[in-house]
Amino acid sequence: MEMKQNLDYYRMMAGVNEEDFKDLETSPHMAEFLLGKRYYSDDSFGLAAKHFEAAVEEYFTADRECRVLCEGAHDYDGYNYMEYSADLFQAMTDHYMQVLNCKQHCSVELASTAGRNKPFEDFLPSHFNYLQFSYYN
Repeated sequence: MEMKQNLDYYRMMAGVNEEDFKDLETSPHMAEFLLGKRYYSDDSFGLAAKHFEAAVEEYFTADRECRVLCEGAHDYDGYNYMEYSADLFQAMTDHYMQVLNCKQHCSVELASTAGRNKPFEDFLPSHFNYLQFSYYN
C-alpha cells in the first residue's frame, strides 16, 4: 500500500511521464492486455486489436506453461511423508486431485496482476469481447 502511494506521488511530479515507470512483475499477456485496454479507451481500435491478439496468444502460452508446471511429483505438503500410508489408489487419487486443483488455479493466477487485490473477472472472455468491438469499430 505504501509503495503504491509512493508511485502515485512520483507520477504527479512535474516532468515525470508514465513511460518512466516499468512494471517488472507484469507478465507479457497482462502487459499486452493492459496496453490494448489503454488504446481501446483512446479509440485507437486498430492498435487495440493488435495488442489484444498478442495478449490472447501470450495468455495461451502462459496457460500451457502453468499447466505443465502442475505435473510432476506429488507434493506432500500437509502430510508427514513418513506417516503417509495410503494404498496405491488413494495415493494416485491424491496426486491427481492435486494436479487438477493446480491446473484449475492457473486461470486465477493468470488473471492476477500486481497492485490489484483480486484477479480480473472473466479475464479470458473479456479479451474476446474487446477484440470483437475493436474489429467492429
